Order: sequence, then structure tokens, then C-alpha cells
Amino acid sequence: MDDMTDSDETNRRKLLIDICHPAGVHVYKYIYRELTRLGYEIRFVAKIKDVTEDLLKAYNLPYTVLSYTKKGVLRKLGSLLPEMIRYWRILRKFKPTLILGSLPLHSSIVALVTRTPYIAIIDTEYRRLMDLVTFPAAKTIVTPAAYQRQLGKKQVTYPGNHEFAYLHPVLFQPRSDIRAKLGLATDRKYVVIRKVAWQAYHDIGQNGIETGMLLRLIKTLEADRNVFITAESALPPELEQYRLKLPPELLHDVLWGADLVVTEGSTTASEAVCLGTPAVYINELLPGIIQQYVEQGLLIHFDRLTIEDFPTIAEFVEDEGFKKKHQLFLDRIIHVNQFLTWLIKGFPDSIQSVKDKPNLINQFK
Repeated sequence: MDDMTDSDETNRRKLLIDICHPAGVHVYKYIYRELTRLGYEIRFVAKIKDVTEDLLKAYNLPYTVLSYTKKGVLRKLGSLLPEMIRYWRILRKFKPTLILGSLPLHSSIVALVTRTPYIAIIDTEYRRLMDLVTFPAAKTIVTPAAYQRQLGKKQVTYPGNHEFAYLHPVLFQPRSDIRAKLGLATDRKYVVIRKVAWQAYHDIGQNGIETGMLLRLIKTLEADRNVFITAESALPPELEQYRLKLPPELLHDVLWGADLVVTEGSTTASEAVCLGTPAVYINELLPGIIQQYVEQGLLIHFDRLTIEDFPTIAEFVEDEGFKKKHQLFLDRIIHVNQFLTWLIKGFPDSIQSVKDKPNLINQFK
């Protein structure tokens, strides 16, 4: 982990990148590589959740730990002021010309007070109350076209999703030996199940798949497949035997090789779709990007898992038309990493350009 030190004033653009979720590391890792190659100075500031720090280390990214994610709303709110103070000190020392991130409370408030430009890259509609505080800090808010809210003049949309910033076929080359890593024969099928911790602000009042029902699903799937569970927190003893034991940086290879992904989290659902793996999303919240996948036949959604859903899942995983549907999906999206990098390099002029000439975005297909 890098401790931030005083740096000489230079003409280089200096970017501070907020990380509040492991997926954020993936979203920005290629942007970091390209912009540092061009002479930009970049630092990551991370709230550590799940495997965030493991990924920052695995990709050798320069980072400072802001805090560790707290459980419970009261603890989260109680940690806000210390986070803001620490973030303000980091900002004052590093002196960024631009902040990138998902508009968490701590950095939004500090950016607004210090008038530091902030490009927000978000895809979650279920944060309306928090947005009342955070949106004023953003100069630009970048969302997928499937995002269901209209945010006014600050909003820039693009055809695709955040996950394609790191899983576009040009960027992601899956490991051919992933089954060997899992201890499986080369022709053995397997399923990945994703359990989330339900600790985000938008998770308040939500619950995961009931353990007994999940065990029944696993027993059904185990008839001709192996089952692996990846989880943000502790698993019940009866599920622990299924825990995936590979390093977190191999998760996307694992998702790519699976013939089905069952997940409580929308990020993993979207990652599976990007990789061409049929996904089952089990959550009462239905973000716009997930709804788009459902409409395109790339994913099925249930508010809660019941035994009556098992035949639907079995039929979906055997859908012979899935590959064609996935290719149609790929044909519509842009190279998200290239677009975001272009947007950042040209900021603020690039923002106005894409608003004046929306067809500019087609150059990134």
C-alpha cells in the first residue's frame, strides 16, 4: 500500500479515484494503465469492502485506505465525519485536478466544499435520498443508457454497462485452465452462486436467499454439476464446503467458465451477462441494466427463490438460442473503457462534445 507523499507541482493531470466496492477496482484498472502511460498522476482512495484491498494489491495499484466498511446504518453514519476529515486531508495533500468515483457521501461533500471537479460514474438507481446530498458535487454523471432515471443536464449516457469497462472481449482474455484451477475435468460443468453481505445503503430492508431453499437448489444442480459459492461474508456451516477458494482476481475467469451463475448481487449478474454466461438474479431490487438483460433474454429474475422456480432455471440454462442473443447484445454496446478514458482525457470539453453530437459515441464501437 502506498502512503501519499508530497509531490512536486507539475503540469500533469492528477486524478483521485474513489473505490467503495471491489468492482470499482476493475472499472478503473485499465483507465489507470492508459492514463499513467500518458503521464497522468493517479491515486486510489479506498473504503475496504470484501476483497477490495486484495484486488488493489493484485493489480499493483497505488492506494490509500480511507476506512473499512461498517455494518449497520448507524455505524456507517457514525464513521462519516472521520472519513470526511481524512479524505479532506488526502485531497489537500495530493491536490487532484479531478475526482472519479460513484459519489459516496464522504468524497461528494468534500469535493463540493473544496470545489474539486468530480466525474460520477454510477449505475444504481436505488440511492435517491443519498443523491440529494451527493449529486450537487458532480460536474458530470455518467450512466448506462438503461439507467431508469433522468438526471438533467449533468447526465451523459452510453450504450453498455460499467462491467464492460473491464470485461469487453478486447480486454478480457479468459484462462483456458480455469477448470484445472478448480480441480475439475475439462468437460465438467459447474455453477457459481454469489452471496452478498446486504450492507449497502440500498440494501436496507432486503434479504438474501433463504439457506434451506439454497441447499435444495444446490442438491438439484449437483446431479450433473459442481457448485461453488463466492460470498462477501461468512456462510452458514452447511454451505461453507461449497466456498470458492481461488484468489479474487480469478473470479471473472470462473464466471466465464460456468454454465450458470445464480446471484443476489447485480454486479455479478451483469458480469456474467458480459461474459456470455446465463445468469439468475434473485433480489427485490431491479436496476435498469438488469431489466434490460431480462428483456433481451440474457438473464432471469426472481424477487425471491422458491422451489417453483427450479424448472424455469433448468430450462433457461439449456436455452440453445442464448449465444445468438448474447452476440446481439455485444453488437449494440461500445468499448466502455475507451469511451471513459476519452471522456476523462478531454474533460470538460469532451462532455460538451458528446452532448452536442451524441453520435460521437459510435466511434467507440
